[in-house]
Amino acid sequence: MSSPTMRFLLVYKDSTLDHRYRREGERQRYLDAAHDPVFSPLVSGHHAHRQAMARIEAVLRTLPVEVDRVLRGQAFADEPYDLVLAAGGDGTLLDAAAYVHRRPLLGVNTSPGTSVGHFCCCTAEELEPYLRDFSGGRVVVREYYRLRVILNGVPLERLVLNDVLYAHNHPAGMTSFTLERGGVTSQFKSSGMWIATAAGSTAGIRSAGGQELEAGSGSFEYLVREPYQGTAATMGILHTDERLHLLNRTFDTSLFIDGTRCTVPLEFGDRVEVGLTWERLRIVRKGP
Repeated sequence: MSSPTMRFLLVYKDSTLDHRYRREGERQRYLDAAHDPVFSPLVSGHHAHRQAMARIEAVLRTLPVEVDRVLRGQAFADEPYDLVLAAGGDGTLLDAAAYVHRRPLLGVNTSPGTSVGHFCCCTAEELEPYLRDFSGGRVVVREYYRLRVILNGVPLERLVLNDVLYAHNHPAGMTSFTLERGGVTSQFKSSGMWIATAAGSTAGIRSAGGQELEAGSGSFEYLVREPYQGTAATMGILHTDERLHLLNRTFDTSLFIDGTRCTVPLEFGDRVEVGLTWERLRIVRKGP
């Protein structure tokens, strides 16, 4: 009796040019500027992504698997699949991770010359052995803690793999908020605050002066951005059983979750609780 066929889900993105300029004429004016140093990275990334997607599809056709496809940003359920592939860069993987709860996730960097691929284990040219090893149960899968955000007592559906940015809707705006950790309450006026997982500690929060944490550890950290007034430490590291509480005292603020595509508007007086969840994400990684 033959073994059941595996099912893969391919989450893919359009290139920046394809995404922003659907009409051929609009896109062509950028392609014609390929030798301009201002536009050349955009054009080279466009061609690299298209070539990578063609290579990924060719590899998938050689395997005895069923493949479904969904464009980045569209909702999906991961339960019917054995593996979810995210083809793009870290942004595509972060978007895909929002819908992945039970299955492993494999990131493919489709334009390594222009795209960050911190969570990606391979390029399109390197993909085939990973998929064959996965079918044989031989890949390295690492688990990463995620954050759960609770707004006014109600958990948000989306879990956080990288970070949460609390900030004014206008980049120049100041926020006023109360922060509570372990029973100690502090008042701040600042440009907002980063809250990051250990896996996300190498991203925006590190650029702002945060500490890099061991990627798979059960810790997370916060950092108050550009503090103007504050009564306590502006950064700190928390662990699995700790929670961070924020009382928003500013109009026109939001939570920006894992980048720009998930925005949660806040009202004056909203209460936000952030802590680690035990529902970890499994990502296929390089190495033994």
